[in-house]
Amino acid sequence: FFDKDPYKNYLGRITQGIGDFLSIGAVGYIGKEEIAREAQSVTNQAYFVGPDATFTYSDKLEVNFQYIMRHDDQVLTGMSGNPVMSDLTTHGIMGEVVLSPQGDQSDWYAVGLYNYVNSDWDPADYHSVTLHAGYLLRRNLRLGLEYTQVITDPSNTYGRLSFGFVAGI
Repeated sequence: FFDKDPYKNYLGRITQGIGDFLSIGAVGYIGKEEIAREAQSVTNQAYFVGPDATFTYSDKLEVNFQYIMRHDDQVLTGMSGNPVMSDLTTHGIMGEVVLSPQGDQSDWYAVGLYNYVNSDWDPADYHSVTLHAGYLLRRNLRLGLEYTQVITDPSNTYGRLSFGFVAGI
């Protein structure tokens, strides 16, 4: 339904546990896509690769880290002047800490998340910090309160507060 071009994309991830507390892995993607905007169209070939690691201390604390390097050969920026950029490289870092005080029996949990993006296309650069607290009403019904602070540059920073629920049927 959403994939309307003739190209196929491939994604793979492999991970290996090392001892009782650590696992390391890698992720990779390669693909093509047709990008059309108004009267312009390009075919972008992209790939990304990167390592990830998870440190787990019992079932109460988990720390995740991932680095991704992405390369696009053609991108429509949507900006006037030179709307097509070639050979665009983007670096991203994600760090996450998940705390469940009673492990898998916890009703409460907390998550801290940090994202960092640095791209050859400057409008894509940003970093953000998110704090999330959640409460499990049932195994398939959860409440969540989350605050995210996004910084695109020193003069453009904003926060987002959200509250909601997630239900699984």
